[in-house]
Amino acid sequence: MCVHDPQPDRLDAEKLDTLRVLARAAQAHIGLRRDVDDLDTLARTDALMGCANRRATDEAIERDLQRAAARGTAMSLAMVDMDRFKAFNDALGHLAGDLLLQRTALAWRQSLRTGDLLGRWGGEEFCVLLADSTAGQASAMADRLRAVVPDGQTCSVGVAEWDGHERPADLIARADTALYDAKNAGRDRTVIAGPGASMRLASRDQCAPGSSSDASSDSRST
Repeated sequence: MCVHDPQPDRLDAEKLDTLRVLARAAQAHIGLRRDVDDLDTLARTDALMGCANRRATDEAIERDLQRAAARGTAMSLAMVDMDRFKAFNDALGHLAGDLLLQRTALAWRQSLRTGDLLGRWGGEEFCVLLADSTAGQASAMADRLRAVVPDGQTCSVGVAEWDGHERPADLIARADTALYDAKNAGRDRTVIAGPGASMRLASRDQCAPGSSSDASSDSRST
């Protein structure tokens, strides 16, 4: 706000009162704008995790795909799900489960680059947007995220690189399919989605012999 006096002179009491009123109005406007910004941030943030919520993540996917299309750059998306989280909750309680998710989300945010986005997709499942990243670069980041899961727990990751044409829902579906493949292959691993299939990558622990029947019955909720 700028106040201009066309005839500069000593400020009298009336002008001082006017300036005080204007200053209070400006202060109130700034405070209101800050409150609106805070409410917008709260509306887009998962209260438990401190990361983007589903709504904000959906919007970010649309925005990042448009940016990648305009710039002609790569963009990848990773779906991440905690392994055997229900068993962890059943054994230690929901408060322990919430704490594990909070600590995991914090470790992931600290591992991601500026410009990447971590969003809570639902329950113990997360979505990671990796700008300017090929599938290979995204899978390397996914492996770093898997390495920092606390308390000896693990997660599985499905990675898909945008093909330059597909809709957000199709990109998510491919990453989701790769995540299921990671679960069914024994968990604790990263799988890259292909155009119509997925390519399995090395994991920290290979699936134990004779465990295929157990793996095939797995789902993301376990």
